[in-house]
Amino acid sequence: MIRPEQKEPVTWETKDEIRFLKKIGTFCTPEYSRVRTCQRKDLLRGYLSGLEERVVWDDLDKELVKDCVERLLRECATAEK
Repeated sequence: MIRPEQKEPVTWETKDEIRFLKKIGTFCTPEYSRVRTCQRKDLLRGYLSGLEERVVWDDLDKELVKDCVERLLRECATAEK
């Protein structure tokens, strides 16, 4: 997508992917929370397992993204204790 004031396409960067990961599984409406079966750690584990299958990385730093997911999973484990 190109915004009128921009000359370059808007791209998804590593910082955007990390911001997404920090929020994944953290929001749900009261109605959804009653039927929610997937927890944050499950979503992060799924993301991590799919990481190696991802083909298109463009300008994303795969190692930084992977490190972020692993750190967030450790934080989930610490929070459960």
